[in-house]
Amino acid sequence: MEKIDTFGSKEWANDQLRFVIRILKGEGVVATWKGRLQIVLYVKNRLEDMAFWWQAERIENWIHRLQPREVDSLEEGRESLHYG
Repeated sequence: MEKIDTFGSKEWANDQLRFVIRILKGEGVVATWKGRLQIVLYVKNRLEDMAFWWQAERIENWIHRLQPREVDSLEEGRESLHYG
């Protein structure tokens, strides 16, 4: 039997953190970086509202770790000019 975490429990908050990491990695969702970031920030704000500061801080770490570098963004822009 699968364990179901109670909304607002520590286990639930940790599940939210795991969910966010998958989203930031682009797993299970088809969205741009901005779209994924919007989802992640919504979850982060909800965790902060519920006083799950540790999980919210880890989300912030993962955002910075996985955000596209400016150089990558510039390259994408140049490619779209040539091929778009």
